[in-house]
Amino acid sequence: MKAACRTCKCVMGQWNCKDLPCPGRCSLEGGSFVTTFDSRPYRFHGVCTYVLMKSSSLPHNGTLMAVYEKTGYSHSETSLSAIIYQSTKDKIVISQNDLLTDDDELKRLPYRSGDITVFRQSSMYIQMHTNFGLELAVQTLPVFQAYVKVGSQFKGRTLGLCGNYNGDTTDDFMTSMDITEGTASLFVDSWRAGNCHPALERETDPCALSQLNKISAETHCSILTKKGTVFEKCHAVVNPIPFYKRCVYQACNYEETFPYICSALGSYARACSSMGLILENWRSSMDNCTITCTGNQTFSYNTQACDRTCLSLSNRALECHPTDIPIEGCQCPKGMYLNHKNECVRKSHCPCYLEDRKYILPDQSTMTGGITCYCVNGRLSCAGKPQNPAENCKAPKKYISCSDNLENKYGAACAPTCQMLATGIECIPTKCESGCVCADGLYENLDGRCVPAEECPCEYGGLAYGRGEQIQTECEICTCTKGKWKCVQKTRCSSTCNLYGEGHITTFDGQRFVFDGNCEYILAMDGCSVNRPISSFKIVTENVICGKSGVTCSRSISIYLGNLTIILRDETFAISGENPGIRYKVKKNALHLMFDIIIPGKYNMTLIWNKHMNFFIKISRETQETICGLCGNYNGNMKDDFETRSKYVASNELEFVNSWKENPLCGDVYFVVDPCSKNPYRKAWAEKTCSVINSYVFSACHNKVNRMPYYEACVRDSCGCDIGGDCQCMCDAIAVYAMACLEKGICIDWRTPEFCPVYCEYYNSHKRKGIDDAFSYGYNDDKCTWHYRPCNCPNQNYKYVNIEGCYNCSHNEYFDHEEERCMPCGQVNVTTTPEPSSPSPVTTVQPKVTRSSTTSTLPTAPSTSSAKTVSPETTNPTITAKITVPRTSPSQPLFTIKSTTGRTYNINFYHTKHDYNHHYPFHNYLNEKNHGHYTVCSLITFCLINRCFNRDRTSRGHLTILQDHDRKENSNFLNTYSHHNSEHNFQPA
Repeated sequence: MKAACRTCKCVMGQWNCKDLPCPGRCSLEGGSFVTTFDSRPYRFHGVCTYVLMKSSSLPHNGTLMAVYEKTGYSHSETSLSAIIYQSTKDKIVISQNDLLTDDDELKRLPYRSGDITVFRQSSMYIQMHTNFGLELAVQTLPVFQAYVKVGSQFKGRTLGLCGNYNGDTTDDFMTSMDITEGTASLFVDSWRAGNCHPALERETDPCALSQLNKISAETHCSILTKKGTVFEKCHAVVNPIPFYKRCVYQACNYEETFPYICSALGSYARACSSMGLILENWRSSMDNCTITCTGNQTFSYNTQACDRTCLSLSNRALECHPTDIPIEGCQCPKGMYLNHKNECVRKSHCPCYLEDRKYILPDQSTMTGGITCYCVNGRLSCAGKPQNPAENCKAPKKYISCSDNLENKYGAACAPTCQMLATGIECIPTKCESGCVCADGLYENLDGRCVPAEECPCEYGGLAYGRGEQIQTECEICTCTKGKWKCVQKTRCSSTCNLYGEGHITTFDGQRFVFDGNCEYILAMDGCSVNRPISSFKIVTENVICGKSGVTCSRSISIYLGNLTIILRDETFAISGENPGIRYKVKKNALHLMFDIIIPGKYNMTLIWNKHMNFFIKISRETQETICGLCGNYNGNMKDDFETRSKYVASNELEFVNSWKENPLCGDVYFVVDPCSKNPYRKAWAEKTCSVINSYVFSACHNKVNRMPYYEACVRDSCGCDIGGDCQCMCDAIAVYAMACLEKGICIDWRTPEFCPVYCEYYNSHKRKGIDDAFSYGYNDDKCTWHYRPCNCPNQNYKYVNIEGCYNCSHNEYFDHEEERCMPCGQVNVTTTPEPSSPSPVTTVQPKVTRSSTTSTLPTAPSTSSAKTVSPETTNPTITAKITVPRTSPSQPLFTIKSTTGRTYNINFYHTKHDYNHHYPFHNYLNEKNHGHYTVCSLITFCLINRCFNRDRTSRGHLTILQDHDRKENSNFLNTYSHHNSEHNFQPA
């Protein structure tokens, strides 16, 4: 079987595949979407000229650049407008008006300069062919798009927006300062080829602004995913879901809707064509996507200029460069040829084109080198052979005006900056700009100051770092040197696979997908090859339906380590069997269970479970043994993560998921549920609660971790969690983003007494009693005080995997699991912690000592138990900042209770999963001395005993019961409490 860039042979029921030498492909589509050579997709909205690709393999210091311009009112309405190739020998600009500029001279197509030929391949495409392995196809209609292809000699030798082409998707955001950024906008900004504004991120879904636009977009774009359409026959080869999502985004984001809808559909059709499947007549199936051809030309889904134009007859070297992916466009009928008047004529009526761009009509003659030549059938037949603003410039800056006779004809548009110095290329502006520039020999830094080259700062995560400063990422230690990062690889580097919420998975290589399977699935295992079928570990998740809409989530996790089995279920774990060759340690916390596992000579693993739906596998390996399962193959390349049990790469996530069922009798998954469509009444609440991810609370992390996938997952889970535990689902989803921030060294203190609280202080007044995890009141140990912390040792080194939880060491200590005592936090190695380059609403502070909060269930007391002690090496980045955000408590309590003694207790109740006949005493939740306020849901709607209530705005804090038939049960609840606490007779206020 042959697939894209690989050939596979069936061996003993599994596909044995070998990679083939294939070219690298980078695409710029839909106005703002880019896919790198290593298949990493991203989106950005910037107005500037950017370095698309630079490489030592390009002759004469060649660089490929992309020009983006604003095309509408909104800041996100930006689109590609031109492609520039510049070297010391050539400057070629390809734009939509079919003109090229070479040293500012307008040239009509075709154009040839040395090893470069530019010509019109069809009515929709301009192609740039080179003799040094670079091929460029530019689509001019309906949206300006570009496709870059490079040969294998460029592998590992490219930089820019198209990535580094090394087969590793995870490091594609390598900046001009030689460090990998976490977000697309910061990565893109580092490759600006001019002094222009930073790229902006669109923080909201453009479809959320208009329900009408959303419905229209989804209706038109759904043709990609529907059965019975022209696109269906490609579903088994190319997954349509990413193209559908892109189509909907483009349709809502741009004022001109249909050109962008058609471009998204066309991108899918092109992807199908690259797999050998041409979707004939797809344009006819969608209104406004048809192309009108002039004259007697006809539209074709597979056309080319060679042997279809009179020019190709005269000079095949100009237009006979076929593409390996079929392209669309108008062409002349077979046997006819396009002439200089855009008319289709017979070969005998074709003019002949000369080297100086002149032509002679058929049957006429010309003298060439003293020889008479006649034009016959398009070929020559020869006998023989660009207030005083200067006052705003402060020294050492000076003002330059475009009206002056400038040596630098582009003025301030090419003012030298530290960022351009790091890029290492000459400025490529589009027009001259007047303004302030630094004096010769100085460069403008992020603060707008002029500094010498050796004082240029390095950028990372939106912050500037001075010369000699160090940062630690997951896998590297980097030092700032003359505006560039010099990074040293750590001895061991880990990768993480996440399973969270309602079927969300992020693979070891960063591929994201969601599924709703009701079965047991293999998350990760080794021993995947036919030659070595014995696995040393296997991790299985049992997913069950957990919502009325059909969404599924993980109910239990099974970890198989040879004869040793660990089962995670119902907020606890069970261990059975033994394996002397495995070393492991169990660390308990009120919020998490953590397992450190070492398989000697193979893997170091840390497994983190939040006792609910979130499970994280952090693994580093000492061998290159293959890993497989829903977590992918851990080879650094996300584009082959959908490798099935049979060892071939599936076209979509559902086919991939179905192949990893542990029980083959389970039903297959055929579609992914959209719970917000099935529960539209929950969507506004979900978007409002989850918007904390996009708010100033997490702003310190926005430049490190792309927040949009986590926000979208939070909204989906909050819509789907409709049979209880609503708040817990939402809080769990937000906690996943907080943990991703923590892995990047940003500690966000996002929980409050009103929003997703954690009640660690419970353990300060209770102790475990018996063996059933019951707790008794009245216990107090002044030497052991428990508090919630969002992380350990902020601004300092920490030897373990850093997670939030209940901790009893002081704020500058951590619990050492080997020493079994509190130890002081290690000092950070970084010279200083730089201030943000722009004002930020968050502040960096030392951890708080106490925090009052509650949980919806009584957690297991934090403790540590171990079978065999192990201290795995970790590669955690230093926590550079612990972020706390000032909050205010609600002005009114959500619920008021009065006792017969006249005392009033104001309580913010929260959702509890327990039956109303089994309540914990109120003193678990109410501090009678301090009259504390605690809740999980901080919105107007909150829950008590699986019943939902609203705070009555007019009654200012009194309870309003939404469902009349629930009044009796809630009255029973209060009477139950009164029975348990006879000294107070509680009743509603």
